[in-house]
Amino acid sequence: FSIAELSSFLDKLFAIKDYIAVGQHGEGDLDEQVLLFVKMKHGRKLNEYLHQDIRSAIKFGLSSRHVPAHIFQVEDLPYTLNGKKIKNLPREVVSGKEGTATEMAANPECLAGYRKFLDLPSGSPASKL
Repeated sequence: FSIAELSSFLDKLFAIKDYIAVGQHGEGDLDEQVLLFVKMKHGRKLNEYLHQDIRSAIKFGLSSRHVPAHIFQVEDLPYTLNGKKIKNLPREVVSGKEGTATEMAANPECLAGYRKFLDLPSGSPASKL
């Protein structure tokens, strides 16, 4: 599935400022798991209530197959100089294939925050991008 399918549900959640979903492949993995990274509005936190709200909205609005394996709050998402989200950079970082294309990001320093998600246990095997 694509992030566009999640947009109609995530855009309705007041506390979320922006988000990105990426597929994570480990070394030698044939499958991937979907990770959803959310940037919260100022002063907001991704608490258990909002976490469950996101999962429920996606599950009942789309299907359980669309529910991300993991949902994490991040300080920032990578953007181009034009303000567009860059999906491939976080995907490369969390899959252990960090490239050198960070010069396309206006804020490459934010990628350091994604490295802690490198070795995650498999979550929901149904969620695929």
